[in-house]
Amino acid sequence: MTNNINQNEEIDAGQKIIDQAIEDCRMNIVRHSNAPVMEVIVGLLLAGLIIAGLLQVSKLELESRSQNYFTIRSEVEAVRYERNKLSEEMARLQKIVADHQVMSSSQKSDFADLNKQLAKVNNEISQKQNALTEGIKSYSERPLLSDHMLYGGGAIVVLIIALLGGTYRLHLREIAKNEQYKLAFHRIRIAANNAQSPGFDSEVRAALTQDAFDVHIEERTIFQRKKIESPLPGLPSSDLATSIVNRLLDEVHIVFQPKEKPARK
Repeated sequence: MTNNINQNEEIDAGQKIIDQAIEDCRMNIVRHSNAPVMEVIVGLLLAGLIIAGLLQVSKLELESRSQNYFTIRSEVEAVRYERNKLSEEMARLQKIVADHQVMSSSQKSDFADLNKQLAKVNNEISQKQNALTEGIKSYSERPLLSDHMLYGGGAIVVLIIALLGGTYRLHLREIAKNEQYKLAFHRIRIAANNAQSPGFDSEVRAALTQDAFDVHIEERTIFQRKKIESPLPGLPSSDLATSIVNRLLDEVHIVFQPKEKPARK
């Protein structure tokens, strides 16, 4: 009688351990199922920060160009105003000459000085207008963001997507592993509960428990592949980035191969 009680207590204790293990597997599955959501949120936040930074840089560049443009334009207007004043003075002297047909020596000197100043102002206006034309051309044709900024931002975004894809694949493997473990514990519990049942012979128990915890998940590193696989198959950005990398590897004839280990003597 005492032996039966002890045996039942051991069975109950074993059942509790198995139930706890099954619950642990279930919680691991839930955790690995929810983790990609937070990782995607963090990835989107990082990508958003990068895009916001590029937009801020483009805004500052646009403001700088606008300020330079209006500065040059105001300088041109100031020089034009000075030329108009000189032109009016020149016209006044020419009117005096036309009225009197005689120009005094002081008027001749003033007239010569005005001619020099007018020529200098006209030259300055030409230079300012050329600078304004170049500024407008630069303002309209030159991109706000340099190629280095665009390539750098794009590379970081692709890297974030690749990291998210890698972690997602890791979570999928962990989910599959814990599903296998949970199924294995269920099989062991069934075999233990029916150990004394008639017709439940050792072959059946062996079939339930044998290789119950073997997880057949293919683990391959990048060095065992001739091409890199897309971390998120079906996602356009991931597939595009992967195809570009594989194309570059084909162009330079790079094939990843495992390093041969030296033979032991």
